[in-house]
Amino acid sequence: MDRLSDLMPRVLSKKGLKSQATAALVTHRSTEWISEHLADVSGSIFVSRLKDGLLYIESDCSNAVQEMAQKKDELQKYLNELQADSVHDIILQRTRNEAN
Repeated sequence: MDRLSDLMPRVLSKKGLKSQATAALVTHRSTEWISEHLADVSGSIFVSRLKDGLLYIESDCSNAVQEMAQKKDELQKYLNELQADSVHDIILQRTRNEAN
């Protein structure tokens, strides 16, 4: 009998959903990693999407962007170990604070 973990990639590929599932997993794991490794600024960081191997991370706090920039390579290495080179680069974007 096949294990579910063996069947899922085949089923997702057949239905054309593998890239969406990978993107969802990578963004979820990124958010967890940021919460664990950058706890003091994790509330200001938002992992928005994974598209074409680029992981987009946004923040309206310049300190959070700076701290994330220092840990960017570490996060990318972690994600690529989990998902076989799914992240080619991490793009950090400073967003406007809507309150101002």
